[in-house]
Amino acid sequence: MSTIKTIAIGAVCAVAASAATGAAASLITSKDIKDGTIQGRDIHKAAIGMSRLTPAVQQLIRAKGQAVGKGLPGLSGPAGATGAVGAKGDTGPAGPAGAQGTKGETGLTGPTGPAGAKGETGLTGSAGSTGPAGADGAPGAPGRDGKDGFNPAVQIMKSGDAGWSLSGAPSARLVGGELRLGGGFDSSTVAGGIGMTKPYANVPLSTLTSLSYSFHVNKRPNAVSAPTIHVAVTGASTLAGSTFMNLVYEPANNGGAQVGLPYTLDARSGAWWGTKDTTNHPRQATASLDSFIADNPGAKIIAISVDNGGSSVDTIPAADFDAGVDNLVVGFDNGFDRYDFGG
Repeated sequence: MSTIKTIAIGAVCAVAASAATGAAASLITSKDIKDGTIQGRDIHKAAIGMSRLTPAVQQLIRAKGQAVGKGLPGLSGPAGATGAVGAKGDTGPAGPAGAQGTKGETGLTGPTGPAGAKGETGLTGSAGSTGPAGADGAPGAPGRDGKDGFNPAVQIMKSGDAGWSLSGAPSARLVGGELRLGGGFDSSTVAGGIGMTKPYANVPLSTLTSLSYSFHVNKRPNAVSAPTIHVAVTGASTLAGSTFMNLVYEPANNGGAQVGLPYTLDARSGAWWGTKDTTNHPRQATASLDSFIADNPGAKIIAISVDNGGSSVDTIPAADFDAGVDNLVVGFDNGFDRYDFGG
């Protein structure tokens, strides 16, 4: 018999003894019960509570209960349902660079791209060497015969001879058999230069057929100044209010002139420029005299002058320029006159 059963039987006996009825003449005690005669089946389940037991028995029961411990594990339950997918985790750090792969085959050549924009114009190259001299021109037509079969020159010995007047004296003077020119500017003349001027009575510009002269430069403060011819006209087709302008012939625009050398130039066939804008000729743009005549069919000559080419801007002092002029030829239609300055 186990210890728990033995304790229970003892307890039952004690209770039974105390519960005897009046039918018994006296109480039943433990000595009246034979050992082993009362079994666990003789006691009703839950008939004896813990409170009916002695503290020692209660303590013993509790100790035995703790020693017994929990029972064997039960069977595993069924697997639960799959849970929801969790949120995406943070991107991990970049791994180390892989080893360089082998070089691939060369690809096919792509199509030709569009042409690029035109580049800027390059710098002007240096001037080439001077070419060989050209062949001599054909002889000119015979000049007009003068008295006794000659073409005598008109002598200009002083201001006023044959209509020629000095401007800017004493910078302009007749000396040494020529017209001598110094620096300066004369605003009282139609050209403004220092030299000699002859007026004309509205002679059509288109009838001017000859114009040439001889000169030399002795001194100048620059590389361009030289004796110049001005032809003053009215009736020009200018783009300004006035029809007056000067047509200007300068050696600088016709090959230039060096100091100390004599020159004879045919101004009529050279390059000219105008002091005002016209339909096809911007101011100071050079062109032939014939093109100016075509552009200004109504132009009339009011004066011709040969002078130092002086200007009101950057005027050259009188002592800084020295040049001589002679043998001026002026012709209209089929005739001409040659002027000898200073005899």
